[in-house]
Amino acid sequence: MKHLKIFIGIVFVVGVFISKNANSQTSGTLSFNVNPLTKSGSWGADHYVAIWIENSSASFVKTKLRKSDSHGTSSHLLVWKAKSTSNVVDATTGASITSYAAPINIIWNGTDVAGTVVPDGTYNVWVEFTWNHGTTGTATTSLQFTKGPSVDTQTQTANANFSGVSLTWTPNGVGIENNLKNEEISVFPNPSTGLVNINFGNGFKGDVFVTNVLGATIFNDKIEILKSGNKAIDLSRFSNGIYYINIQNEEKTESKEFKIILSK
Repeated sequence: MKHLKIFIGIVFVVGVFISKNANSQTSGTLSFNVNPLTKSGSWGADHYVAIWIENSSASFVKTKLRKSDSHGTSSHLLVWKAKSTSNVVDATTGASITSYAAPINIIWNGTDVAGTVVPDGTYNVWVEFTWNHGTTGTATTSLQFTKGPSVDTQTQTANANFSGVSLTWTPNGVGIENNLKNEEISVFPNPSTGLVNINFGNGFKGDVFVTNVLGATIFNDKIEILKSGNKAIDLSRFSNGIYYINIQNEEKTESKEFKIILSK
């Protein structure tokens, strides 16, 4: 009987552990990029785009972008419309896009339309792109990722309709080291439209590096002596997405890293 109780206890503990992990809800940030390729449609360069999130059961989670006029909403972007029932809570909306010059970026904070962090698991970012009347002028694509406690970076090979399709899911707290002992440093605002302030509360001497999600350095600056106050860096020339500001002291024995989101 004693062994039976121990066995039942082990099964219960394991069951609780599995249940908690199966229902975990990791907070974090998804950055997704896509570039619809130039088409010549009924409206010239004018085109419609919708981007939304679905879970592994292909159920709608949230719209993040819908660019179209009233005509496009009613008679185009039909895949998005069927999936979302035209729900645009927390979405960026506006008129149709008139140029193919700039890639499109969206940021998702891992929540549904109610603002609740969704369970960890497999999700898909979907894009619908319409440049002509009828189904002959519409294309869709999707990219799958795992929302969870680990970073997930995915890319898609370019095709006839889309290029630059990539995403990075970054859970909160990953890659952040708070090791500078003598400096009280803060970075703001976050998200930022491009101009980022670094406040060195107790002074600083060393280097500032900014890297993208692939680890490539896109900006660096050497600070000789800053007794206190702010230093502003301009990142507005870079695309929307997630970046990391790494601050190293002069001896490079200590560092501090901040995740910053560009959303212009």
